Amino acid sequence: MLSATSLLLRAELSSENNLLQYFGGGYEIATFIGDKFAKLGDIAFVFWMANVTDGEVALSGPWLVLKQDYADDFLLLHVLRMRPGDVSTDPPLIEEHRHVVAPFGSTVDATRANSISWPGMEATFTSHVVMVHSPKDITVFNRIDYSESRAPRSISFSLEDRHISFGISRQFSDELTQSVRAGFANL
Repeated sequence: MLSATSLLLRAELSSENNLLQYFGGGYEIATFIGDKFAKLGDIAFVFWMANVTDGEVALSGPWLVLKQDYADDFLLLHVLRMRPGDVSTDPPLIEEHRHVVAPFGSTVDATRANSISWPGMEATFTSHVVMVHSPKDITVFNRIDYSESRAPRSISFSLEDRHISFGISRQFSDELTQSVRAGFANL
């Protein structure tokens, strides 16, 4: 289910047409847990780009992180979008946005939205979505990192002076590059 949701989100981010038709921006996932259906939260989607040419892979990113969680029945979407710095030697700028989505048929007022205690960006499920460009095609590669302790080995986040930053494990980045190379070596 996470892979399918990753693909839907990637398609949304590519075109943004559905948003113009008042649809999308996030997907809620419900699954059978124990003896009832429950919404699945604590998910982070991390979006990357890769270019494959002559068997060589150039991985870039991540360029967007979307953390999806819940506060009671309210869907919380926490978005980090990376933009290039002003000068090519500058580190990327991180734009941060937070959205609260009320359950169907209800609303969320400003007082309630401002009182929500937002969880961190770390997640139990981290879905890395790589858009792979090759001379023949564009395709999507997905890798899911599961961490029961909410400490994924792939990506870490820190908060200083109310500004979020993140770090990518070098080992994970190398493994992701190797996985893309193995899956798309013939492109």
